[in-house]
Amino acid sequence: MQDGHVYLQVSLGDPNNMVILGTLKTYNDGKWHKLDAGRYSTSCSLRVDNEILKRVASSADKEIVALDTMNFGGNNKGIIQVTTNGFDGCLRQISIDGINIDLSENMESVGIAYSCQFASLVSLSG
Repeated sequence: MQDGHVYLQVSLGDPNNMVILGTLKTYNDGKWHKLDAGRYSTSCSLRVDNEILKRVASSADKEIVALDTMNFGGNNKGIIQVTTNGFDGCLRQISIDGINIDLSENMESVGIAYSCQFASLVSLSG
């Protein structure tokens, strides 16, 4: 996420051939949103709140390779950067192909807090 826009960055098998999908709408509104990111044969897609935002097909001769690394909320230092800012938000109920993923059992994490604290809103009058 950068400036409230959700981004999906997918390698198509070559570090120099990346697809970056981004939303037009912003989603940093303090509400929960459903996000679906998918890779299907030679294409990838990004949906927020069940609305398909973009679908990009890779070239016909290059099929998306099997996953060995997956990043949530941040960016792997070996991948082209979409943003240099870290993710400040909450993630919950992550599943891959219908299987729930426990992010606390990941291989490597940086700057992770395993709870979600929303800032309280303060109203000033006078």
